[in-house]
Amino acid sequence: LIDIDNRRFLCIKKGKDSQHIFHLFEQVDNSAKLMRLEPKFRQHVHGLVSKHRPGVDDKWAEQGTYVLAIATAKPGDFVDALFLPSLIALEAHVESILSRNFGVAVCRFVLSSQGK
Repeated sequence: LIDIDNRRFLCIKKGKDSQHIFHLFEQVDNSAKLMRLEPKFRQHVHGLVSKHRPGVDDKWAEQGTYVLAIATAKPGDFVDALFLPSLIALEAHVESILSRNFGVAVCRFVLSSQGK
Protein backbone atom coordinates (compact mmCIF):
# COMPACT_ATOMS: atom_id res chain seq x y z
CA LEU A 1 0.00 0.00 0.00
CA ILE A 2 1.12 3.54 -0.61
CA ASP A 3 0.10 6.45 1.63
CA ILE A 4 0.66 9.20 -0.92
CA ASP A 5 -0.03 12.17 1.36
CA ASN A 6 2.54 11.06 3.95
CA ARG A 7 5.05 9.43 1.55
CA ARG A 8 4.75 6.05 3.23
CA PHE A 9 5.14 2.61 1.74
CA LEU A 10 3.06 0.31 3.91
CA CYS A 11 4.22 -3.30 3.87
CA ILE A 12 1.89 -5.57 5.84
CA LYS A 13 2.29 -9.25 6.59
CA LYS A 14 0.44 -11.60 8.92
CA GLY A 15 3.02 -12.75 11.45
CA LYS A 16 2.11 -16.43 11.57
CA ASP A 17 5.69 -17.54 12.03
CA SER A 18 9.29 -16.43 11.63
CA GLN A 19 9.30 -17.34 7.93
CA HIS A 20 6.49 -14.86 7.18
CA ILE A 21 8.18 -12.14 9.21
CA PHE A 22 11.56 -12.71 7.53
CA HIS A 23 9.79 -12.51 4.16
CA LEU A 24 8.33 -9.12 5.10
CA PHE A 25 11.76 -7.81 6.09
CA GLU A 26 13.32 -9.04 2.84
CA GLN A 27 10.53 -7.56 0.72
CA VAL A 28 10.87 -4.14 2.30
CA ASP A 29 14.66 -4.12 2.16
CA ASN A 30 14.62 -5.16 -1.50
CA SER A 31 12.05 -2.51 -2.33
CA ALA A 32 14.25 0.16 -0.75
CA LYS A 33 17.27 -1.12 -2.70
CA LEU A 34 15.34 -1.04 -5.97
CA MET A 35 13.93 2.40 -5.23
CA ARG A 36 17.39 3.80 -4.68
CA LEU A 37 19.31 1.90 -7.37
CA GLU A 38 16.90 1.17 -10.23
CA PRO A 39 15.49 4.11 -12.22
CA LYS A 40 12.90 1.89 -13.93
CA PHE A 41 11.51 0.80 -10.56
CA ARG A 42 11.29 4.43 -9.36
CA GLN A 43 9.53 5.38 -12.60
CA HIS A 44 7.08 2.52 -12.13
CA VAL A 45 6.23 3.62 -8.58
CA HIS A 46 6.01 7.26 -9.69
CA GLY A 47 3.57 6.16 -12.41
CA LEU A 48 1.37 4.43 -9.83
CA VAL A 49 1.39 7.49 -7.58
CA SER A 50 0.77 9.85 -10.52
CA LYS A 51 -2.47 8.02 -11.35
CA HIS A 52 -3.86 9.25 -8.03
CA ARG A 53 -1.95 12.53 -7.76
CA PRO A 54 -1.29 13.92 -11.24
CA GLY A 55 1.67 16.28 -11.29
CA VAL A 56 3.30 14.77 -8.20
CA ASP A 57 7.02 15.54 -7.90
CA ASP A 58 9.12 12.97 -9.78
CA LYS A 59 11.36 12.67 -6.69
CA TRP A 60 8.36 11.67 -4.56
CA ALA A 61 9.28 7.99 -4.38
CA GLU A 62 12.86 8.73 -3.32
CA GLN A 63 11.87 10.48 -0.09
CA GLY A 64 9.51 8.04 1.58
CA THR A 65 9.28 6.02 4.74
CA TYR A 66 8.91 2.26 4.72
CA VAL A 67 6.45 0.98 7.31
CA LEU A 68 6.88 -2.66 8.27
CA ALA A 69 3.56 -3.77 9.75
CA ILE A 70 3.07 -7.15 11.35
CA ALA A 71 -0.41 -8.44 12.09
CA THR A 72 -0.46 -10.91 14.98
CA ALA A 73 -2.81 -12.24 17.64
CA LYS A 74 0.12 -12.61 20.06
CA PRO A 75 -0.45 -10.38 23.12
CA GLY A 76 2.09 -7.96 24.57
CA ASP A 77 4.47 -5.38 23.18
CA PHE A 78 5.70 -5.48 19.60
CA VAL A 79 9.01 -6.99 20.70
CA ASP A 80 7.11 -9.80 22.41
CA ALA A 81 5.57 -10.79 19.06
CA LEU A 82 9.00 -11.63 17.57
CA PHE A 83 11.51 -14.36 18.28
CA LEU A 84 15.14 -13.38 18.84
CA PRO A 85 16.30 -14.30 15.29
CA SER A 86 13.51 -12.10 13.89
CA LEU A 87 14.59 -9.19 16.08
CA ILE A 88 18.18 -9.54 14.89
CA ALA A 89 17.04 -9.68 11.25
CA LEU A 90 14.77 -6.67 11.79
CA GLU A 91 17.68 -4.61 13.11
CA ALA A 92 19.85 -5.52 10.10
CA HIS A 93 17.11 -4.67 7.60
CA VAL A 94 16.25 -1.39 9.32
CA GLU A 95 19.92 -0.39 9.17
CA SER A 96 20.04 -1.33 5.48
CA ILE A 97 16.95 0.76 4.66
CA LEU A 98 18.21 3.72 6.67
CA SER A 99 21.54 3.52 4.84
CA ARG A 100 19.60 4.28 1.63
CA ASN A 101 18.24 7.50 3.18
CA PHE A 102 14.68 6.29 3.67
CA GLY A 103 12.73 6.50 6.87
CA VAL A 104 11.64 3.32 8.62
CA ALA A 105 8.77 2.66 10.98
CA VAL A 106 7.71 -0.61 12.52
CA CYS A 107 4.25 -1.33 13.85
CA ARG A 108 2.02 -4.16 14.84
CA PHE A 109 -1.68 -4.79 14.31
CA VAL A 110 -3.39 -6.94 16.90
CA LEU A 111 -5.67 -9.55 15.37
CA SER A 112 -8.68 -10.83 17.23
CA SER A 113 -8.69 -14.52 18.03
CA GLN A 114 -10.96 -14.96 14.98
CA GLY A 115 -8.53 -13.07 12.69
CA LYS A 116 -7.28 -16.09 10.80
